[in-house]
Amino acid sequence: MIRLKFKSRLFIFILFFFSVFQSEAQTGTLSPYSRYGIGELQFNGFAYQRAMGGIGVALQSPGKLNFLNPASYASDTLTTAEIGAEGMIENLSDANKSQQKQNANLSYLSLGFPVIKNVWGLSMGITPYSAVGYEITEKQLTPLEANYFYTGNGGINRFYIGNGFKLSKHFSVGFNASYLFGSINRVRRVEFTKTGYLHNRYINTLTVSDIHLDFGLQYRFELKNDYQLLTGISGSNSSKVHATSTVLWENYYFRTSSGDVTGPLDTVQFIENEKGNITFPLNITAGAYLLKNNKWGMGMDLRYQDWTNYKSFGTTETFDQSLKIALGAQWIPDHKSLKYFHRAEYRIGGYYHKGFLQIKNTSINDYGITAGVGLPLRKSFQSMINIGVEFGQRGTIKDNLVQEKYGKLIIGITFNEDWFHKRRYD
Repeated sequence: MIRLKFKSRLFIFILFFFSVFQSEAQTGTLSPYSRYGIGELQFNGFAYQRAMGGIGVALQSPGKLNFLNPASYASDTLTTAEIGAEGMIENLSDANKSQQKQNANLSYLSLGFPVIKNVWGLSMGITPYSAVGYEITEKQLTPLEANYFYTGNGGINRFYIGNGFKLSKHFSVGFNASYLFGSINRVRRVEFTKTGYLHNRYINTLTVSDIHLDFGLQYRFELKNDYQLLTGISGSNSSKVHATSTVLWENYYFRTSSGDVTGPLDTVQFIENEKGNITFPLNITAGAYLLKNNKWGMGMDLRYQDWTNYKSFGTTETFDQSLKIALGAQWIPDHKSLKYFHRAEYRIGGYYHKGFLQIKNTSINDYGITAGVGLPLRKSFQSMINIGVEFGQRGTIKDNLVQEKYGKLIIGITFNEDWFHKRRYD
């Protein structure tokens, strides 16, 4: 009966999976800094990793998927389904004012299973790659008094199929083949306060559609006294991703309070579905995780990205190299205990990210702390609900920039089943 219930849940999960694949991308950010490049890069891991500061490149588990390193799929001995969602409250402030915004969105959907146990594992799913979501208003007094409005939404998602292979008892390799898709919409408006001037609006829609590859390695060291040291490295080369761009640049006379144009239009420029490339950066992540008898573990990830060669349709941006360090730990009192909270998984972590943005000679950096718990859903296997919280800060109010203070609630559900175990009795 348990097996049938799980398969029913998984069937519903797969239906939901494909319905989301066909739907439009959700906005996963409220940051004004998402107006640059391809937007704010999204965390690609799952809820249990978020609660540990975002570490994961060295993690491997028979009952948890790990997209951060495809080599980990070789250690998946259970069929696993992952689904996650995120809610966020963010306070945006500059030197003069502040405002609060809220947002919620589906984070990821993923499925993994062993093709050959302890030899070959496969995973597929949808995760976010980047997100755009901002509304900015500026006032200019010279040479003509005017209001400037900047808005953007959308983002890039990825549908991936990944494989992991064990080349020896302790060494595994893997890759993710991803299809990147999604649209980024940006609008820039200039409205003059004096009559007799044409207002101006520039609309750009960037649509991405291409294949992207990333790779990973993992090695496990068996140490004395039931200690294990898990190590990993993953990343991808700099690559050109195919995209199309549509531009509409127009003048208009009047605009209602809701933003609708009511006067005659004068088209300055119209370019439809121009083909081009976006250069994605080289990125590499290395990490280590020290584990003691499946009771506790702690680790660190270090991620490097080179954004200096970023280009979009031949236009170069003045981006910098970025570096992120993440620390995390997990403790399980007794995973064999009959007491519920003794089998729960308690997590804590933190991170510091030197960002690739440099605005007014100021680096836009990000740092935060995380915590969470994994609550078992049943006694068999490792199915559980993972709850995490994250509190962080990005940017500064200096030089008339924006500072973001945010809190996030991350919820993920992991379903496990042993489909490949031969039963002695029916």
